[in-house]
Amino acid sequence: MIIIFVNCIFYSLEVPKPLAELLQQLTKGIQGRASLQVITTMEGDHRFLSNEVKLVFYRITQEALNNIIKYAQATLVSVSLHGDSQKTILRISDNGCGFDYNKIPSGHLGIAIMKERAESIGATFHLSSYPGEGTEIVLSWSIAVLKIGSGE
Repeated sequence: MIIIFVNCIFYSLEVPKPLAELLQQLTKGIQGRASLQVITTMEGDHRFLSNEVKLVFYRITQEALNNIIKYAQATLVSVSLHGDSQKTILRISDNGCGFDYNKIPSGHLGIAIMKERAESIGATFHLSSYPGEGTEIVLSWSIAVLKIGSGE
């Protein structure tokens, strides 16, 4: 029992991977289990991001990719991450069937959960989709939001 406790503490102290590396692993895994071509573009320095911000970006990407696999009938997905010490932008787009946002059946909470996650870190979440035209999600987080919110 003590060994497990020690292992848990040791594990929690490990340095987490950079966000770009986590997203590349995620997209590679998706490509392996679905017949999708995934183009990833990772630019900029994302080392300054807190673990909380990285987790939100990762979870939103994960949810978006799962939705693409389940519903979009897409053959091509693009995941791009751009950022610097002030701002990070994630863009996920597909060439799938798209949908009418106003006609999402109740019980499909994926988009609402993604919005809530974005709001939890002060990020903006934008989704655009039209039937027959694919879908694009843009997640934008700025360090300025934290400074304003904390009264600095």
